[in-house]
Amino acid sequence: PCKLVITLANLKEWKPLPESENLVFGETQTDHVTLVIRPNGVWLPKHIEDMKPYIGHNGEARLLRPERNMARLARLRNALPYLKWPSLSIAMPFQSLIDIGARWIPNKAGYSPYIRLTIVDTRPECVRAWPGGTGGHKLSLNYAPGFLPQRLATKQGYSQLLWLLGDDERITEVGVTNFFVTVQTGNGEVDLITPPLDGTNLPGKTRQSTLPSQMRTPRANFSCQVFHEPRKSHPRAPFHHA
Repeated sequence: PCKLVITLANLKEWKPLPESENLVFGETQTDHVTLVIRPNGVWLPKHIEDMKPYIGHNGEARLLRPERNMARLARLRNALPYLKWPSLSIAMPFQSLIDIGARWIPNKAGYSPYIRLTIVDTRPECVRAWPGGTGGHKLSLNYAPGFLPQRLATKQGYSQLLWLLGDDERITEVGVTNFFVTVQTGNGEVDLITPPLDGTNLPGKTRQSTLPSQMRTPRANFSCQVFHEPRKSHPRAPFHHA
């Protein structure tokens, strides 16, 4: 559940109301904003909803059909079931917002404040992909989470990131490419290991081209398996394909 805490702006800080005819869309901001924090949930990816308040016939401020906004969120929740999206209750703090800021609602036809509901992820860690997500598809949203970590790694002298997933830190990809590791066994053979296609990594064309050629190589064994930290008993040489 969300906890609603209302902090009113000082009356001396309240802005003067502009003339409705002089308003420009998106340029005038009201005195208050609403921040809803749900610490135990994950809201991904960034999503926006637009709400508009009006003055009703009884003189009270009201939101225009907020259930339609929540229904649109619900459709997205059905499309991305691995995410925890807010329910209709998230619209309630915005009703409080317009009750407080009702003076900003022009009581005339053709004018209305514009409330932008923005839902963002607040997790501190960086996650490129997750089970049931979109990591197995060529989507731009799969690359954006890695931009900042890659810049930080570059500043520390590293050329790439190794993406680990879950408490057991299993390897999924390296940077934005598929990951392979070669293991030289005691009998002189070479094992080629790559993470399985479980939806968290992309089925790259180079990956698909590499596997059949390696399977035809004498004394080379190929396997797709969940891969964790390298075992110290065998030397391993990791490489990746762009």
